[in-house]
Amino acid sequence: MSKLHRIVLNFKALVRNDSMEGRDYLVVPMVMLTEGVHAGSDGPLYYPPEELAKTPVVWNYKPVVVYHPEDAPTACHPEIITKQKIGVIMNTKFEDGKLKAEAWLEEDRIKAVDTRILEAINNKEMLELSTGLFGDATQEEGVWNGEEYSEVLRNYRPDHLAILPDLVGACSLDDGAGFLRLNASNKIVIDVNSLSGEQREALSEKGVLHRLSSMITNELSFDAVRQQLSALLNEQFTGTDEYVWVDTVFEDNVIYEKGSSLFKNEYTIVDDVVSLKGLPIEVVRTVDFVVKNERNPNMDKKKLVDGLIANASTTWAEDDRETLMSLDEGVLTKMMPVVNEDEPVVDQDAEAAEGDAEEVPAEEAPAEEAVENKKPMTVNQFIDAAPEPIREVLQAGLASHQADKKRLTNVIVANERNKFTEKELMAKKIDELRKLAALSAPTKVENSEPRFDGQGDPYDIVENGGEEPLDIERMSFGEAD
Repeated sequence: MSKLHRIVLNFKALVRNDSMEGRDYLVVPMVMLTEGVHAGSDGPLYYPPEELAKTPVVWNYKPVVVYHPEDAPTACHPEIITKQKIGVIMNTKFEDGKLKAEAWLEEDRIKAVDTRILEAINNKEMLELSTGLFGDATQEEGVWNGEEYSEVLRNYRPDHLAILPDLVGACSLDDGAGFLRLNASNKIVIDVNSLSGEQREALSEKGVLHRLSSMITNELSFDAVRQQLSALLNEQFTGTDEYVWVDTVFEDNVIYEKGSSLFKNEYTIVDDVVSLKGLPIEVVRTVDFVVKNERNPNMDKKKLVDGLIANASTTWAEDDRETLMSLDEGVLTKMMPVVNEDEPVVDQDAEAAEGDAEEVPAEEAPAEEAVENKKPMTVNQFIDAAPEPIREVLQAGLASHQADKKRLTNVIVANERNKFTEKELMAKKIDELRKLAALSAPTKVENSEPRFDGQGDPYDIVENGGEEPLDIERMSFGEAD
């Protein structure tokens, strides 16, 4: 019968660099306390697991010092902080019967207090440590794992954690505690293939091979990453009513839900250990739905707008695109220049750009139809095709435009030197008529008065049969006669 030997595996250091409050830290994993009987300053006491698990977060941000304070009842004294503190405790949790945490250490403080700590970190050597806490001891006798005790310590109130470079702690390395507890200076490689069939069978029965296989996997599974992220995120809110639910895990960031909000946090994976990176950022979820249809209404509307802008018989320009796109597709169809009762004219170049229109060889297209397609749309046809509100605006604008041209034409025709007919003048553009009217209008003469009613020409000539102006009433603010 083969004998199953105890195999102790020590893995390489998981020391990392991180930052907090704008300061750089060396982050070192450690086991502060384990379930069991530990002989401290008050003798052997039993530390039950339910007490270790009760409120692990209260340890966070307590000072990490070198040796226990001797000149003060607490390490949180200004003098002890100044002389012995090298960092703080963070990310405390109870797991596998152990109170685990991280020592966030400041390198300049380590050099000032005790350089042996930094040497141990660089060499990946475990150190003894000891917790400083207040608790309530009750008289209870018992035996745990072959060790007798007469008191049980409960209701822990943490004060500090002491690193002991050359001493042995009450909860020592032999008890499973220690600084750099998860690390060792040596790495043991086991060649499973070298084991005999009998040894492999014994290890398999105990599940050791399965655990070893999962521990040396080259890459974490998606589920393992998700589980680690969930544990890390929920540790931040231990002791509160808030629960963090991991929504989506990406390659380098995680989206999680807390309360009614979503947050994004980056993370890194080093030696199969997941660590959060940076601060969370609040995000929102966006969803985009596309119509499941071969015909895209927006594409049809864009084609109509392109046709209106490109068609030479309309006055629409690129600046009008936003306005046209806001109109209904049916309205745009009515606004298109029409060559017959059934089919609107759409700019051929726009259709070709969309790739929707079939190309018709030039030799197959009837010559008369090509000429007809280029026939410009009349003003009245264009106005009649516009929607009712736009139609009214266009009609009013056209009437005002024609009235201005008529007035300017009368001014030019009244000039004795004018050689244009009224028909010729009405065919000209209004800007040209304004220039001609300015040349035709006489300068100010006697018996003329300015007009301020906004109608007619600048001066109404009395000598030419103009209207006799009224006398301007004068007002006096002096004393009455």
